[in-house]
Amino acid sequence: MSQKNGEYTKSDLEAARILDDFIPDMVFDAHMHHVPTPSRVYDDDFSLYKNDFRPVFGSRKQYANIIAFPVNGMSDEKGKATELVDLSTEIIRNQLIKHPELVAEVMVAPGDSEEDIEKRIAAAGEDRIIGLKPYHLLSVKKPTFNADICEYLPESAWEVAEKRGLAITLHMVKDLSLSDPVNLSYIKEHAVRYKNVKFILAHCARSFAGWTVFESIDEIANIDNIFFDFAGICESPQMFICIKKAGIERALWGSDWNVSALAGKPISLADRFYWIGEKDLERMSGNTEFNSWLVGTENLMAVRQAAQMLELKAGDVEKLFYRNAKELFSK
Repeated sequence: MSQKNGEYTKSDLEAARILDDFIPDMVFDAHMHHVPTPSRVYDDDFSLYKNDFRPVFGSRKQYANIIAFPVNGMSDEKGKATELVDLSTEIIRNQLIKHPELVAEVMVAPGDSEEDIEKRIAAAGEDRIIGLKPYHLLSVKKPTFNADICEYLPESAWEVAEKRGLAITLHMVKDLSLSDPVNLSYIKEHAVRYKNVKFILAHCARSFAGWTVFESIDEIANIDNIFFDFAGICESPQMFICIKKAGIERALWGSDWNVSALAGKPISLADRFYWIGEKDLERMSGNTEFNSWLVGTENLMAVRQAAQMLELKAGDVEKLFYRNAKELFSK
């Protein structure tokens, strides 16, 4: 059957009932987005988020780390932050004022100085800024999907994060992700050099192609300040191997909202990956009837499956969904 973005089907709701016995009473989302457009400056993103997840989370107490959804134009041709980054900072400040349940990460651009980043932290609401968020779309190298990490994560961000004990959430790129030797070398070297930085590798080290984390995680599994968020991952093996190798204490659940409201899922495919989307679902058919879920449902069901494979206890599941993020983001 086809499914529209944002539409909970009967099958989604059946999955939500299964998840009800699995998800703990409190949830801390380590990876929630806001959209930095002028029309959304005063929108209440966290309320929209909670409404989207109400079929799954019900009346559970919810906390979140809110970060900008990256868009083109957040940096200029020299890698300097544009007014869109200022807009994101304003949105974050408004959200933090409205919701004591939120913490946030401010965007960093490749051309930022330490002073630039410090000013942005202060403007966003210093006491609740727990991290920094680089993104490849701000790189001056084109196409940005081939950018090295150093081309969109400036050394100045590391210096500020080290001094303040902040997190850095990295969505790496390049086809091989963590198995790319330049990516892997950078991650190892910087995590060891900047021991006070909480270095979060988003999307299970961007293992939408699952094999990329299996082939390389042993290289970083013993570096204690590297963490893995599970945002947007809809296959259990990637989460399984991150927890098995690095430990439950370094795993964080994240929704990747509002990507979570899309219909479909990303899947490993040969040595790459493919995002099944709404258009794909409209044209898919098979000999037997099939259902589809929203990305958020796919992700949570995959987390549950990984937990079953690992035989996680209730206390471990609580760490994954709440306690790890609560402790990591406490200043």
